[in-house]
Amino acid sequence: GKNVVVIGGGQVGCEMAIYLAENGHIPTVVEMGANLAPDANLGPRNGLLRKLASLPQIALHTSTRCVEITDEGVRCATAEGEVFFAADTVVLCAGTAPLAAERDSYEGLAFDVIPVGDCITPGMVRDAVHSGFNAGLSLHAF
Repeated sequence: GKNVVVIGGGQVGCEMAIYLAENGHIPTVVEMGANLAPDANLGPRNGLLRKLASLPQIALHTSTRCVEITDEGVRCATAEGEVFFAADTVVLCAGTAPLAAERDSYEGLAFDVIPVGDCITPGMVRDAVHSGFNAGLSLHAF
């Protein structure tokens, strides 16, 4: 749809809003924290914030918590009260958590189990690649 609410204003949510705006949509970003893209490194974050500011069709709402997704849009809570954002489409870019119990179920099944990527902590592809590379290096020692 034309009007899109992006739930989550981390790096991925902000990048999604930019992509949507550049492709003819009208995105609204809803972030429960006080800052946008707090998970991004300083350089990329500054570029991301500049790009967001250059696209006036993107509405940015921080300190705004999603309460309900309906067929008509997204109901949110702010310090001032409730607000509703109409939406044809809702994109979830909210936080994630590792499946620690699943990860830990592999302990003891092999000589050594080395967790990598999102089973340590959800992150960017570069983080998964680095942790996988480091795990590979540690195997070389055997």
